[in-house]
Amino acid sequence: MRLTPNISAVITGGASGLGRAGARAMAASGAKVAIFDMVRDKGEEIAHELDGVFCHVDVTNEQSVIDGFAKARDAHGQERILLHCAHCE
Repeated sequence: MRLTPNISAVITGGASGLGRAGARAMAASGAKVAIFDMVRDKGEEIAHELDGVFCHVDVTNEQSVIDGFAKARDAHGQERILLHCAHCE
């Protein structure tokens, strides 16, 4: 799939590690990215760096996920890619 500014991606665990690297790679390829994470400061930092959107999301909480997708879709439209890198303890 060729990534363009018309492609929207959601990255869970996007504030650090593999998620952060994946978000950077997708943004560098042209996609719009939404960072889903519990760590607000790092999530906002990477979202700002990538001209994306940060969504404070707990992937173990259904309503949190629903709210995150609503915020991401409002900012970037319907997502076409999901990269799941969040870990649940």
